[in-house]
Amino acid sequence: MLFVIWERGDGGMKESGAIQKLLDDFMKESHALGFSYKTDEDCIRRFLRSYVESHNGEIEFTKQYVLENTRRKPNQCNNTVLRDISAINCFLRFVQRKGYNAYCIPIRSLPKENRNFTAYIFSESEIQRILAAADSLPFSTQSPNRHHQIPVMFRILFNCGLRISE
Repeated sequence: MLFVIWERGDGGMKESGAIQKLLDDFMKESHALGFSYKTDEDCIRRFLRSYVESHNGEIEFTKQYVLENTRRKPNQCNNTVLRDISAINCFLRFVQRKGYNAYCIPIRSLPKENRNFTAYIFSESEIQRILAAADSLPFSTQSPNRHHQIPVMFRILFNCGLRISE
């Protein structure tokens, strides 16, 4: 006899105790190691959504289940697939360490990461215009030091290699 780990009750999803405990233990271990796995936790929850556990409580993640539930979705890019599979593989390795059977997706079978970055090199005049704009910030009573801080920050970023995320 099989039962579904995720079941519809009062409009929400509810997990079985054994799987929920495994996920909780994995998250505790990850946090203790310094990782913040919020996005990965959501990914793992989606992965576990259709999992069924045997009546005797045996937990096993078969190759068929893992491959079926990590399939690429329409309009999903390679980097998203790689991130999701990486999180799921981490969880499955944790499950294996706990003594359960779990299939991990081999890294060589994963799609290649898209690296479409092209560096942009500013011209001298562009740099001068950006720095001039930073230098000409007006005084603000809400942030009285801003007109001194912004020019310094731009010069530090330019000297260290300006990145959009910085």
